[in-house]
Amino acid sequence: MKKTNFKAFTLVEMLIVIVIIGILIAALLPRLQGAQAMARDTARQTALTTIGTAIAAYNLQVGNWPWSGTLQSSNNAVGVQKICDKLRTQGIISDCPMDRARDSIVSGLTSTQITGGDFAYVVLPKNDRDNNGFILMAATEMPGSSNWVVCADGTGKINAGDDMKNLQPCSEVTLNPNGTCTFKAGGTCVAKSQAELRYVYQY
Repeated sequence: MKKTNFKAFTLVEMLIVIVIIGILIAALLPRLQGAQAMARDTARQTALTTIGTAIAAYNLQVGNWPWSGTLQSSNNAVGVQKICDKLRTQGIISDCPMDRARDSIVSGLTSTQITGGDFAYVVLPKNDRDNNGFILMAATEMPGSSNWVVCADGTGKINAGDDMKNLQPCSEVTLNPNGTCTFKAGGTCVAKSQAELRYVYQY
C-alpha cells in the first residue's frame, strides 16, 4: 500500500493563510454589521406600525388618544411605555414593543428626549384641528431605512403645536460625515452622523 506524504506548512505559509483569513473577515464584517443594523431598523418600523395601529384602535374605541399626564398638559412627547397600560386595558395590545437597542435615544420630537429603548409619541394638530393626529419616532441606524433627519442644530425637529399637514418625510436619506446636515421635507435629507437618523410614523 502506497503511503501518502502530507506536506507540512511552513511558518511563512501559515502566516499567509492567517493574513488572508484576516482580510476576508475585515471585508465581510462591515457587511454583516450593516445587515444586522438593517434588521434592527426593520424591527423598529414594524414596532411603530404595531403601536400606531393600536393607538388608532384605541381612539376608535374610546373616542380620544391615550394620554399620559405630561403629554396631555404640554403636548410634549412621551415614551410609548407610558401609554401602554391604556392600550392593554382596552385589550388592543398585549405588550408594547421596545427598541432592541435599550440604550437608544430619541430626540427631535418636541423638546423631550426619550431613552431606555422606548419610542417617542406625541399628539399634534392635523389639518388645522387640535389633537387630530399623532406621531411616533424611532432612532435608526441605516440611512436606507430612515425617513427623517434631526440635525444637531435642531433642523428637522418636530415642535409641539406643529400641524401635521406640513410635516412631510424625506423621500431619501443619505449619510455624509463631510457634508452639512440637511432636512428637506419631501426631498433628499442628509445626515452627518448616525445619531441624526430617524424613522417617523404619522397617523
